Amino acid sequence: MTSPFEELANLDKLVHEPARLSILTALSACESADFTALRRLTGLSDGNLSVQLSKLEEAGLVGMQKQ
Repeated sequence: MTSPFEELANLDKLVHEPARLSILTALSACESADFTALRRLTGLSDGNLSVQLSKLEEAGLVGMQKQ
């Protein structure tokens, strides 16, 4: 049996980082969202949201369309 601390150590750091988790949570409630809506929902700055979305896209967890 694993301890709670061992379970925490095994969390996926890519997903469970607070900013990325908030983005994924916001996106789970809808089919798609634009940058402005995600910024408003997550409270992240433009730069931070952009960096976090890029990391999620590199991992194949989100897809982005730039218009």
